[in-house]
Amino acid sequence: MRSSPGVYVWGALATLAYGGMALLYPASERLGAFLLLYALAWVACWGASRTANSLVQVVAGAILFRALLVPLEPSLSDDIYRYVWEGRIQGAGANPFLVPPTSPELAGLRDAIWERINNPDATAIYPPLAQVVFRLLAMLGGVTLFKAAFSLADVALVLLLGWSLQRRGAPVRLVVLYAWNPLAVVEIAGSGHLEPLAILPLVLALVALPSRPMLAWSALAASIALKYAAALCVPVVARAARPRLPAVAAATFLLLIVTLPYVDAGRALFDSLFLYTEKWRFNDMLFGALDWLLPSHWWAKVAAAALLGALAVLLVRRRVAVESAVVILLTALIFVSPTVHPWYLLWPLALIPLVQWTPLLIWSGTIALAYTFLYPVAGRAPFDMGSWVPRALQMLPILAWLAIDLRRHRRPPRYTRASAETERSRRNSSGHVAVVASERRPGHTNFGGSMGNAESPRGRIVLMMPALDEEEALPLVLRDLERVRRTTPGPHVDEIVVVDNGSRDRTPEIARAAGATLLCEPRRGYGAACQRAIQHLRQDPPDVLLFMDADHSDDAEDIPFLLRPIVEEGYDMVIGSRTLGHSDPGALFPQARFGNWLATGLIRLRFGFRYTDLGPFRAVRFALLERMALADQDFGWTVEMQVRALQVGARITEVPVRYRKRVGRSKISGTVSGSLKAGTKILSTLWKLRSPGAATPRMSVRTP
Repeated sequence: MRSSPGVYVWGALATLAYGGMALLYPASERLGAFLLLYALAWVACWGASRTANSLVQVVAGAILFRALLVPLEPSLSDDIYRYVWEGRIQGAGANPFLVPPTSPELAGLRDAIWERINNPDATAIYPPLAQVVFRLLAMLGGVTLFKAAFSLADVALVLLLGWSLQRRGAPVRLVVLYAWNPLAVVEIAGSGHLEPLAILPLVLALVALPSRPMLAWSALAASIALKYAAALCVPVVARAARPRLPAVAAATFLLLIVTLPYVDAGRALFDSLFLYTEKWRFNDMLFGALDWLLPSHWWAKVAAAALLGALAVLLVRRRVAVESAVVILLTALIFVSPTVHPWYLLWPLALIPLVQWTPLLIWSGTIALAYTFLYPVAGRAPFDMGSWVPRALQMLPILAWLAIDLRRHRRPPRYTRASAETERSRRNSSGHVAVVASERRPGHTNFGGSMGNAESPRGRIVLMMPALDEEEALPLVLRDLERVRRTTPGPHVDEIVVVDNGSRDRTPEIARAAGATLLCEPRRGYGAACQRAIQHLRQDPPDVLLFMDADHSDDAEDIPFLLRPIVEEGYDMVIGSRTLGHSDPGALFPQARFGNWLATGLIRLRFGFRYTDLGPFRAVRFALLERMALADQDFGWTVEMQVRALQVGARITEVPVRYRKRVGRSKISGTVSGSLKAGTKILSTLWKLRSPGAATPRMSVRTP
């Protein structure tokens, strides 16, 4: 795919920003200028995420930007001097968990590194595997080598993220959101924090789930042994891939091996960790409010832990996709923590290419304001630690975006029939059909406020059609599908599944002769036929499942309209709206129009989301279908899907579609009894699903 020239413009802007930071050294003495350059780099990162099409571009930029800052001495943090010191004293035979830097027995090792160590009275806080890494690196060099090693690990993390996106068929440009993000570049290449060493195995664990559980659990154990924050992810990982004995044994063995050189420290392994949780306080968010409301600092910590635990339980019970759950938990951990250093945010930020979440991306830009607690800006003194000004400045852009997104998420775009038809007719010379109903322009990366499942796949797309006595219509539908496949640019359907619902004519023979996958479902009912297709597809799950009627009422030319918001913009479900589009005269019966109006009105009244149609022509992520656990066997299938999608927090939009007079006689809306049965079923289904917070039934869920 040819790259947009815009990516080179954004790359040049980012190079200017990071080059300016290099010339600005030390940044702590020119914090105002540094923050401006940081903002410029963040804007360049956002812009490149919309234009980059090559992983080579992304990785080249990541290497260049880090190379500009690696040679410089850190000026915004002194943690790396602690790393180097603890590595050196291990070479001299000392245990960093027992001997603090101020210990007299280490007096002979004191040098310029020792003079810059923070909290010299405390023993080591970093876990055993981190200490092993420190010792190995200290044998080879000092601060610059440490920074270079961490930056190489960061580039490896970028490559892993890019590989994962390519494997899913998602746009590789999303890797830019981490690879070029100034938070990652500044805190790793500039300040030399060890975060990528621990985040890399965590991401590997999530990518390996659930196909390689032993690798996943071993990688998670390595991440925990490098930094304890990864331990928070254990419950959601266990929910996605239950640890079996070999995986548990491998993870336990790894933890024991790396701890063995320091085992003589005993309980002292955690002394500084406990001291950190008791005494450190910096840039706290929710914790500050809890500390103000509750009687003591101890009660604030208990409340924060309780909130975090409740969130973990909720995510496990609701079966939120594992990557999304990890991002939510890690972000929540930071939000309730008494200490919120900017580099802490790297943990959830590293997963943002896999789970796009705009509030987190915005925070990665505003969190640099935390340095105003430490260093002067524009001649004024640093803010007092009790000041809420830097905290408010960090959070206000996030709250503003959430308010806008909530309004947009609850209100699908409006389309008149005239404008919909005008847009549907817009084609270029190659026959390209424009996407008209997504809330964002084609090519624009979508960052949903919903965290249910936000990746953007282009893997296998399957079309399923329930069919009952469609001998006349089915050949026309199959012909249209083949024509669209040959003449219209993708995305295209990779497989057609026809579910015969008890036909007494030649419907099965026609489907089989056309090369479609034929399934038989003797139980009558639209929902039963759909469930039969889903059961079959679990053997080889597609990324997207497209629902279409076999009676020729749906127009195959609208398929790109339905697929592109999912494939290109990250939506979870797209409804083909006959109300927003065009219905041929006599195609949509009055009773069907009334039923749609009533049902969608009730949904809006109860759930606050405005659907315009319950049309069966729709595209849904297969993972979302599994998470919704639909149960209806009959006419309530479509309304149940639309309500369940709201309950699990899916990202939904509608597109206008054409609706034609069906070929043959309607089995539902074409008869009085069928219309009454369908209406009764839809209303009863809505009554059963009336609670906005209703939980989905328990079931085995495939993690996307």
